[in-house]
Amino acid sequence: MRKNGFRKVAIGLSGGIDSALTAVIAVDALGPDNVLGYSCLAVHLVESAEDVAELSHRIGIEYRTIPITPTFQSYRDTLASLFQEEAADTTEENLQARIRGTS
Repeated sequence: MRKNGFRKVAIGLSGGIDSALTAVIAVDALGPDNVLGYSCLAVHLVESAEDVAELSHRIGIEYRTIPITPTFQSYRDTLASLFQEEAADTTEENLQARIRGTS
């Protein structure tokens, strides 16, 4: 990181173990002032938001939230005619994951 001229890192925090472990390792290597967490929240991630807030507090990093609900709703509106007879399922959760990957 330093070899390439970066002083800080930004890490996507999902509330899951993988991103939590990545954040802890980054803080251990770089210090909490050099790690910024980002969380992209939408409708299926209420508990994850709480987990991200607690993790950030415990390891002493700043975190910011990027709301993706408007984008998610836009996708749902666009695809509504294809899913009009279908109940909500993991498709919506996976759609949110794709949106987070581009945010």
